[in-house]
Amino acid sequence: MQIVQPIDIELALCQDVSEYTEATCYTSPAPDALPNLSVCFMSVGGTEQTPVSSEYSVRCDVWAKTYAQALTLSRSIAGIVASLPMRAPTSGRTYSTVEINATPYENPDPLRAQLPRVSFRAEIGVRGESIDL
Repeated sequence: MQIVQPIDIELALCQDVSEYTEATCYTSPAPDALPNLSVCFMSVGGTEQTPVSSEYSVRCDVWAKTYAQALTLSRSIAGIVASLPMRAPTSGRTYSTVEINATPYENPDPLRAQLPRVSFRAEIGVRGESIDL
């Protein structure tokens, strides 16, 4: 019998999305000093999907020098995330489902008022990690 545990979805998305973008990916919380074209993934909940997979609610924040750049990058990242079930990241993770719940929208960052931020939300189903007994 195989036993699995939920994964660190923030870290998994950072690793797997990084393979397909030039942007710098972070787990939450994002560092104070962000380079142009930065992405941060934050888990905001989730549920068990099957006995071996979980579904995670994730918010993705994207920063760039202008709102136009942030919106363009956010759409690209949303497309990468949405296509994860059809990709084969080197991590070997198996993404079963992805639904983008909120299309990219302007979301001013009170901590970085001079750096435009765009955000979106996604529901992501992914297989857990095996636990050695």
